[in-house]
Amino acid sequence: MFISARRKLTAWYLVILMSVSISFSIVIYRGMTAEIDRFTQLQRVRIERRFDDAGLPRPPILIDRDMIDEAKQHIILNFLGVNGIIFVVMGGLSYFLAGKTLEPIQEMVEEQHRFVSDASHELKTPLTAMKSSLEVYVRDPKLTLGEAKQVLLDNIQEVNRLQSLSESLLTLSENQSNNSQHLLAQISPKAIITKAYNQVKHSADEKKIKVRIVSIPDRKINGNEEKLIELFTILLDNAIKYSPEGKSVLIIGKLIKHGIEFRISDKGIGIDEKDIPHVFDRFFRSDSARSRAGVGGYGLGLPIAKKIVEFHKGSIHIESKVDNGTTVIVFIPLV
Repeated sequence: MFISARRKLTAWYLVILMSVSISFSIVIYRGMTAEIDRFTQLQRVRIERRFDDAGLPRPPILIDRDMIDEAKQHIILNFLGVNGIIFVVMGGLSYFLAGKTLEPIQEMVEEQHRFVSDASHELKTPLTAMKSSLEVYVRDPKLTLGEAKQVLLDNIQEVNRLQSLSESLLTLSENQSNNSQHLLAQISPKAIITKAYNQVKHSADEKKIKVRIVSIPDRKINGNEEKLIELFTILLDNAIKYSPEGKSVLIIGKLIKHGIEFRISDKGIGIDEKDIPHVFDRFFRSDSARSRAGVGGYGLGLPIAKKIVEFHKGSIHIESKVDNGTTVIVFIPLV
């Protein structure tokens, strides 16, 4: 589809450029031929004037029309050659420009296709489980009230998971659009992290994980409070989720250059080196995360976090080793 569109766009570029080039060539050609005719007539008048000034009879003055026509033909050939060169050069440049023009559209379409495909796959799994469970128990004539309630509870859990997935997909879609209408303000990073910690405090207490907030600079950053709280909530939730009971999570902030670097470190299961380049891909979960019993999620947290950081013109990357914990490093500029 995009190859055909690129060719059509190239053709349109060429039509426009060559129309302009040929139009200019015609105008210039007419101007040059008019100048040749004017020069020829002026030369005839000058010769006649010389004879008149000398009091001599005017001889017949012959103009070599063949030479003039030949000159005009040379001009035409030169213009044809120039336009031929322009056609070839502009054809290549138009094809390149068409590719660059369509590239973001192609990336967006491919992104949408991947998004729909991945989302459909993730939605299909819990729906299939719910359907299978209901079908099995509906056909069971000996189903007791207690078993029926348990089936309903199990399906409610699946519905909650689907709701969580839907909310994550909507959040990711919103951040994907880089909506510039989000309100920006001068915000205290320490207040942001404190609010994010309050969101995950219950989870940390359940696993007896101590979250330590150390040396957050007392400087304001220009950002969206809601989005930044969401960012650090995601990172803290991941750190707690993938840490064994009784461990600790450390948050350190320091001023570097024109921004603040935050480090969220845990002593959890870590990420294999080969998986680190993919952790910000939608629906990706590392092998260690997949094998970790009791850890839910769809692999959407870090992609959302990355989009939030990009919205704030910052950067995010991960350092990790299997069984040695993970450190997420986030840089947010001050202005």
